[in-house]
Amino acid sequence: MVNSYLKIGFSVVVLGVLFAGCGGSGRGSSSSISLSKLDSASIAPATVDTGKKVAENLKDTNSVGSIQNGMSSFSTNEQSTSTFSQVVYSAAKKAVDSSTFEAKSSRALKPLNSRTVTCPNGGTIKVSGSSSYTKADIDATYNDCSINGITFDGKMDIKITAQNETLSSMLINFPSNLSMRDMQNHIEIYQGSSILMDNIKSNALDMTTTMVADVNGKMEGSKNSKWRISGNSMYQISGQEYIDDLKNYVTYDTSYDMSQTPLVFSSNGLISGEAHYIAQGGGKVIVKVENDGVHVKVDADNDGTFESDEVIE
Repeated sequence: MVNSYLKIGFSVVVLGVLFAGCGGSGRGSSSSISLSKLDSASIAPATVDTGKKVAENLKDTNSVGSIQNGMSSFSTNEQSTSTFSQVVYSAAKKAVDSSTFEAKSSRALKPLNSRTVTCPNGGTIKVSGSSSYTKADIDATYNDCSINGITFDGKMDIKITAQNETLSSMLINFPSNLSMRDMQNHIEIYQGSSILMDNIKSNALDMTTTMVADVNGKMEGSKNSKWRISGNSMYQISGQEYIDDLKNYVTYDTSYDMSQTPLVFSSNGLISGEAHYIAQGGGKVIVKVENDGVHVKVDADNDGTFESDEVIE
C-alpha cells in the first residue's frame, strides 16, 4: 500500500525547499567533516557582517525553493529547472516504488525481497527493508544511479508513514555520505544528516533538517532547522543556521511570528519577507526584504534600538 500513498501530488514549491535554512559559506570540504562540527560552533556576534551572511543565505535563490546560498537548480529532462528537494525526493520515491510490498494488508512490518533495480538513465539502486499497510522502512544504496540527468552515489534510509493511503511523514537519514552531481553541480551530504517532512497536506508541509553538506565547494549547515512551506512561501519556526564555514551560527528568534512575514519567492528569487535571529549576547539580527533591497538591522545589546540598518543589495 506504500506505492498507493506515495502518489500524493506535492506541488513543485512544497517539494522545493528541502534545504530551507541550511545556509553557510566557506571552502571546499573533506570527507572527514561530520555533524559534530555543528556542536563546536560559536554563536555569531550581533553585527551587520553577520546579518549580511545570513541574508545571503536567504536571498540567493535563483528558482522557487532551490537551495539557499546561491546553489543553482539541477536541470532535468522534464522541465528547465528542478529544485534540490525534488531531486532527493525523486531518488527516495524511486527506491520505494521499486520495491514489491508483499504485506499490503498487514499492520505489522514484514521483510521485503531485496532487489537491485535499474535507474532510468543508467546505474542501479539496491533496495531492501520492510513494509506494512501504514509504514515502510527502506534501505537504498545508489550506485552511479542516474535519474533525470542527476547521478547519485551513496545511501539513504527512508522511513515513511501513511494514514488512509495518504503520505503523512517521510524521514530520510544518511548513514554514509551521499553525493549528487550533474553537469554544473556537485553536492555531498555528510553522514549523520537527516531530513524530516511531516504535517504533510496537499500543498504544504513542515521540513526539519539537521545537516552538513558541501554544495559546489561551499560548506552549508543547519541544526533542528524547522520551516513551514506552503505554495511559493516559507517561514521559519525554530533552529540554527550556520555561517563562516560552520564556525558560527545564529538561532531563529522564536518570539517573532514569521508566519506574518514569510519569505516569498518568484522565478527571480526572493521578493519579500522578514526573518529574526538571535546572536551573541542576546543581540538581534533582522533580515527584511523590501522594494529597495534586502535590509539588515542590528540591535546588538537587545535594548530595542537598532544601531544599524543597511541595505546590502
